[in-house]
Amino acid sequence: MSYKYFGLLATIILICGLVFVLYRWPQDRHKTFSQHVALRRGSIVYYCLLFVIVLPLLVVFFVGWFTPYFGISIWFNIFVILAAIFQLSCTLVPEIGSKITTHRSLAGLAALLLSPPLLILLFENGIGFIAKIFVGLGLLTMALCIFLVIKAKGNPRNFLIIQSAYFAAFLLPVLFIGYFNQYISALVT
Repeated sequence: MSYKYFGLLATIILICGLVFVLYRWPQDRHKTFSQHVALRRGSIVYYCLLFVIVLPLLVVFFVGWFTPYFGISIWFNIFVILAAIFQLSCTLVPEIGSKITTHRSLAGLAALLLSPPLLILLFENGIGFIAKIFVGLGLLTMALCIFLVIKAKGNPRNFLIIQSAYFAAFLLPVLFIGYFNQYISALVT
């Protein structure tokens, strides 16, 4: 069985699920997705279930197809799996009251663990030059997001936008490589 399309499926489910969060439990753009759902038991359960569905699909995509197909280092999978574990863990700890520090620590670790996989992609031989440009732009975007969060002492204005940009900066290069790398490489050569 090919797990090639699990990455695309997971991304579509994630985007739809997060748009639903914003529609169903609106807050302002200064709140993270976790803060949008933290005040209600039903929204917390929904958010957990969203990641229980999405994260295994992404891990299977990476381990079962992406890294073997492109001959990517096992370290890519190790970082992605650790990021998924911390991401799932942070969804189980609502960002409210005495749990805020724990939630943010887990979420921060999950986010930071996504930078090394992109760095690994930057140096992989099976990835085309155009794809590496996307990876480099993704890394720069992630670094800018980290800088903005640190500069604002962990509570930046427009946090939702920064959070969305950070994860898009990881997913878009990966999806580009997974679904367009071979076509773009063929056009360039």
